[in-house]
Amino acid sequence: MSSHFESQPDDAQEAAGILLLRVALALLGEARLRGNFGDNTDLAERAAALATEFAGGVPSPYPKHPAIEGSLLRPDRISLSAPFGEGGSIVESLDLDGILFDGGTAFGVTYKQVEPNEMNPEERADLERRQAKWRVEQERRQRFTASGFVRSVAAPSQPGATVPILAVELFEDGFYVEFTYDTEPPTFDLDEMTAEQFLAREKDPEITVEDDLGTEYFESGGGCGGGVRVSHSSRGFAPAPPPNARILRITAGGAPVELDLQP
Repeated sequence: MSSHFESQPDDAQEAAGILLLRVALALLGEARLRGNFGDNTDLAERAAALATEFAGGVPSPYPKHPAIEGSLLRPDRISLSAPFGEGGSIVESLDLDGILFDGGTAFGVTYKQVEPNEMNPEERADLERRQAKWRVEQERRQRFTASGFVRSVAAPSQPGATVPILAVELFEDGFYVEFTYDTEPPTFDLDEMTAEQFLAREKDPEITVEDDLGTEYFESGGGCGGGVRVSHSSRGFAPAPPPNARILRITAGGAPVELDLQP
C-alpha cells in the first residue's frame, strides 16, 4: 500500500478508512507504552506524521488539513478524522482499551474557502440558517454535564431483548441510559478490510426516551461504550425528568421498557 492519496475518487473513502485505522493502531500502541495519549498538540502532530509515513511520504491533498486529524477528548480517549473528498470525512473515537466507537461518515463539510462577500443573498441566508441550527445542536449537546448525581433506577427484566436496558443514572441536569448488546469482534486485517466493512462495524443502537408527562428528551453530554462480543454502553440525555414524572419509557430497537421513577 504505497499511497493513500493517489486513489481514484471511488476508492478515496476506502483509502481514508484504512489509513485512519492504521494510524489509530499506531497511536494506540504508543499510548499503551506511556499509559495515555499525551497532550493535544503532540497527538495532532503525531497523527499527521503517521498518516504521511503510511502514505509513503505523499502529503495530504488538502493543504490546510492533514490526512488524519487527531484531537484529545480526555487522557484515555481521542477523536480521529480522515477526509476523503471535499464533502466527506470518516470520524472515529478511540479508547485506550482499543475500542473504536461513535464512528461514522460526515458529509456536507468542504475545505474550499468562500468569503462572505462572494455569496449571493440566498447562499448567505442558507449559511445563517445552518449556523443557527449548529448552535442549537451544540447547546443541546453541552447541556448535560453529569453533575449532581441523584440516584440510580434499575430496569426490569427484558427476556429476549436484543438491546437490554440496564439502568438509568439520574443527575440534576440529565441522565445516562445504561444498556448492552452483542457485537462481532473487530477485524484488523487491513489487506482484507473494505470501506463498506470498515463503516459497517457495529454501532450503538438508536435510543429514544419519553415519560408519562410528554417531556421532550434529547441526546446530550455524549456517551461511551466498550466491549468485544458484549458491549456495555452509556448514552446521555437531557433534561432531567420532572419530579412528578412517574414512568420513563425507553426504546432501543424493540419493545419499550418502563422504569418506575417514583422512589
